[in-house]
Amino acid sequence: MKKFENVQVGNEVEFINTDKQVDRGRVSEVTDKTFSVVVLKLDSSKNEWYDFKMTWTKNGKKTNRFYIWGDALRIVNTVI
Repeated sequence: MKKFENVQVGNEVEFINTDKQVDRGRVSEVTDKTFSVVVLKLDSSKNEWYDFKMTWTKNGKKTNRFYIWGDALRIVNTVI
């Protein structure tokens, strides 16, 4: 069984962010093989916040090796 097989929209997931630190986000999309988390990131040059979407396979690995964020670690909170 894959680590994130039972992930649902609204679950809170821990992952390694682009700064190589553990962060949390809510799952916004789930497909048969992947799930996505959307977080707010700051564009320091414009001093604006924007949505940043990160996608992982259901075993917790990022979907492309060139992406700058790390793997998903675990489901922290689940939706009832």
